[in-house]
Amino acid sequence: MKQWLIAGLPGSGKSTLLTFLKEELTSSWGEFGDLDLIIESKMQKSCADLIKGEGWEYFRAIEKKCFFDFIKKDSNFILSLGGGTIPEAVLPKEISDHLNIIWLQRTDEEILLHLKSMKGRHHPLNQFSESEMKEKFEYRTQALNQCFDRIEKNAMTLKELKKMAIAIAWDLR
Repeated sequence: MKQWLIAGLPGSGKSTLLTFLKEELTSSWGEFGDLDLIIESKMQKSCADLIKGEGWEYFRAIEKKCFFDFIKKDSNFILSLGGGTIPEAVLPKEISDHLNIIWLQRTDEEILLHLKSMKGRHHPLNQFSESEMKEKFEYRTQALNQCFDRIEKNAMTLKELKKMAIAIAWDLR
């Protein structure tokens, strides 16, 4: 059984990599999930609206439940996590050793630029100052470091993400 998580800070390319992996692997390989989309489908609201209306604590509880519901599967899967799933909703020690993890890393400056450039979409982290966001990124990065002794990948461009997806898909076949 091949079970993978795609993790990284907001704007690191998690959803893009998931899309590329779906293209490379057939649906008979297993299930592909984007945790933010799973939450939005279940709650019938965007993640940003959930956070705005109900608060971060409520959102993280829903995120944690959706995460553990998805990973209970007894089959192949790839799940793209939210930018703060680890450690804000799921602690590193709660992640089973049988899960493989791809960590997409970006610099703070790249992530801040991405968040500021989101035209027509509000990202919940934009409510924080730049220094507060950097503190959050540092906290999350430290937590991600605790659980990524299994695999670590870096990617910056769409071309590199596509190349990574092809390599990962080849390994998963």
